[in-house]
Amino acid sequence: MNEKRMGHEFRNDRDTRCFEHLNLIRFSRLLEYSGDRLIIVDYVSNGNLQETSKKKDALQIELEQGILEFFFEMKSTGLSFDFVEENIY
Repeated sequence: MNEKRMGHEFRNDRDTRCFEHLNLIRFSRLLEYSGDRLIIVDYVSNGNLQETSKKKDALQIELEQGILEFFFEMKSTGLSFDFVEENIY
């Protein structure tokens, strides 16, 4: 299968698999980097992210710090991330 067709099928697969689930945050990003194709979603076990982050203020702060650390680490790689406020609880 040629590379262009694989990329097209990958994007079609991504579009058809975008679904919502309490333990999965909605599809976040499609990355095609150095020949690798990745679909990025966040997973939270034992409940959903909103429930987990509201259990304790300390946990919410840790979550926000983790997101910021991730953002700055990934920014140094040159990759772009689009965090939308309504997706962060």
